[in-house]
Amino acid sequence: MSSENDPSNLLYEAITAPKKKLAFFVGAGISVNSGLEDFKGFSKQFLGSIGPSTWADKDNEDVGLIIDRLRPEVLLQVIQQIHGNNSLKFYNSLDSGIPNSNHYFLALALLKGHCVFTTNVDTLIEKACENIGIACQPIFYEKHYQNFLKNQPVDFSSHLFKLHGSIEPNKAGLSKYKSIRFTLNRVGLGLGENTAKVLSTCLQERDFIFLGYSGNDHFSVHPELLRTDSDQKVYWFKFLPETTLKYTSSSSDYQSQRNNLLKEASKNLSAAKWEDISLREVLIKREPRSFLIEGNSSSFIKKILKELVSSDEFPEYLKLNSKLESFQADFNNLKRERKSSLSWVKNITDFKRHLCAAMLWIRVRNLTNADLELKYADECAKDDKEKAEVEKLRATTYSITRRSDEEKPSKEDLLKAMGKFRSQGDLVAMVEAHLELANILRIKRDFDIALDELDKIEQELVTIKPELQKQKRAYDYPRLMAYLLFLRGLVYGLGRKGTFEDKIKGIECCYKASDFASRAGDVARKASILNAQGLIISQLAERTDSMFQEAEKSLNEALALHARIGDPRSCFQPSRNLLLVHRLRLLHSKSKVRDHWLDVAWEESSRTRDYLKQVKAGSGEPTRDKIELRFRRAQLLGFKGETYKANKEFKKVLGYWAKKKDSHQQARVWQELLSLAENQEEIQNCLSNLLNIIESLFQSEDEQDKYKNDRLRLENIMDMLIDAYDKAYEINDQESLNRIINLGSQGEKIATNIGDDNLICCFKIYSSIPLHSPIPLEEVPYPQMKSTRG
Repeated sequence: MSSENDPSNLLYEAITAPKKKLAFFVGAGISVNSGLEDFKGFSKQFLGSIGPSTWADKDNEDVGLIIDRLRPEVLLQVIQQIHGNNSLKFYNSLDSGIPNSNHYFLALALLKGHCVFTTNVDTLIEKACENIGIACQPIFYEKHYQNFLKNQPVDFSSHLFKLHGSIEPNKAGLSKYKSIRFTLNRVGLGLGENTAKVLSTCLQERDFIFLGYSGNDHFSVHPELLRTDSDQKVYWFKFLPETTLKYTSSSSDYQSQRNNLLKEASKNLSAAKWEDISLREVLIKREPRSFLIEGNSSSFIKKILKELVSSDEFPEYLKLNSKLESFQADFNNLKRERKSSLSWVKNITDFKRHLCAAMLWIRVRNLTNADLELKYADECAKDDKEKAEVEKLRATTYSITRRSDEEKPSKEDLLKAMGKFRSQGDLVAMVEAHLELANILRIKRDFDIALDELDKIEQELVTIKPELQKQKRAYDYPRLMAYLLFLRGLVYGLGRKGTFEDKIKGIECCYKASDFASRAGDVARKASILNAQGLIISQLAERTDSMFQEAEKSLNEALALHARIGDPRSCFQPSRNLLLVHRLRLLHSKSKVRDHWLDVAWEESSRTRDYLKQVKAGSGEPTRDKIELRFRRAQLLGFKGETYKANKEFKKVLGYWAKKKDSHQQARVWQELLSLAENQEEIQNCLSNLLNIIESLFQSEDEQDKYKNDRLRLENIMDMLIDAYDKAYEINDQESLNRIINLGSQGEKIATNIGDDNLICCFKIYSSIPLHSPIPLEEVPYPQMKSTRG
């Protein structure tokens, strides 16, 4: 039977009668039967050893959550900052084990001229080769990859590539982990340049078979798999306990499967299947030349080897037979002899346990748990030096997410912190505090000052980059650059004047920021960047319809990454922005496809609501997010023709903003109620309330100050006046028409004061309308602004 119909035959042919040279990519799953933990078990072991006492429980939910979010290499990098080289001793548990059938299969694959890539640092493949007399010279140092590329054309045949380094059992002490330490220092920088080139070149030249690999490696390998274009095939074996191997679906299903998995994640993030999502992302990249195979590949490989050893055709098979027969006895002896090398963890203080836990929670963006662990660490601190470590770590949390007003540090606090960190030589904390200062200036809409600060920070980062490398904190440079460029993108794209030129600058900054975030392996930051990028593009799409699809692409990717982090609050943002894009498509669509986009927008609003349900709110009062979602759903109900329900929801929103005394938001709601008004009495009531609010806004000095830094706010008022004029003209309401014309003149003066030529031109339309003889707006010979009621 051919491998096209029987996936087990694909493995059999590879080591008996290969039709072409293949590349195998293997992960920790192939070594489980050798007594080694998979990456989750490995992570659970050392987190239970160095974390707070509650983490020692094998079923601890906090440990499970951290393991789901961070790769072992990332975990160990964090732990290394506190415990130094002692953290490398965890790898001693991998410096043992007996090669199993999978390792002997790969040894035979190397003999047949195939190549093997692995993220494993154990030496079981090498041991398997040695046991049956097959030459094997693994490549795992960056300089070795560089030398490999010097031989052109590159020949991958019979090479073993270890992408994350390797234990070197012939060396003594910690020196045996030298290449692994190099990998840990590169977390956040991706694969080395030459390592990445070897992998990408092979991806372009050979079909790949993935065995025992989750694909959930987002700091180094997964980006390369997605980045590399290739017309070669990919066969991905996913473990299931079933004894049969079978192709699961055609390639056309992978995108829909991924979307369905993400949809399930929106309802319950903790139950999300990220490994399934990650591998499908690779398969989507290669469709239609990608195949997903489910079942127990190890079981089939064992059967293949048993069949081969019955033949005496090759001497390797005779040696293999001996090793397979003695495997269980050797494995039992190993279990009895294995000793723990983690005696040093008994001396870890409670202070360091809680500080380490706080660092890990910060990396997964769970600031609630991070704050709690910092509180415990502070209580356990025995001197001023340890208390300073707590404060230094607490300062970094402010650059991760926006805090509530009462928690946010003041400008003075941050300037003081910057000076303190500079005097202590803590360059990273100094830059983080400076970035938070720029962020506060952005939030306060002091955009030009924020940009000046960001320019200063960029110069600081360039200056301290060499020192960061000396301190083995090279990871921090791309991480901080990603945040800097993200803030700059927000200022240009969603702040300042909102011009086309500024928005293009904002998108360019987001592209650069996204690249730095990828290099840093900072999934949370990249998700935030893509969310901002999608929103900026969607605003441009209002002027250029063809950009909607690009906006949706960025927002969908942002949502996928936020969902992987597991924070429902963060997931809400791109989901809400997707809802806005779908609504814009609805407004821009012709009648025949309008119903489609209405259905899509309504479905997205339901998903957004599911995310909000998972957010823990502190009080019983609705949050602004819930009110915003209610407002958007009410808009969609209006489009559906369900006027009664829409009015009911809008009035709930109106009550909220009235309680908050936010006149601008109240005006937005009255604008929507006006669009739904069905008779003259309702229209006049809505017009009266809307125009009263606009008049009060135009008379407010505080409001006029806001227009200087928020042109969109004034554009919204202009949009409201357009809708109001159309409705007043429809029912011949002369009093309202005169009020609108006068408000238009006031708007022109405000636009003149802030120097916005576009708004001056748009408000000027009203000065051309005869005060007592109104005409339809479309007949006025001035540029118009299409109302979208945003």
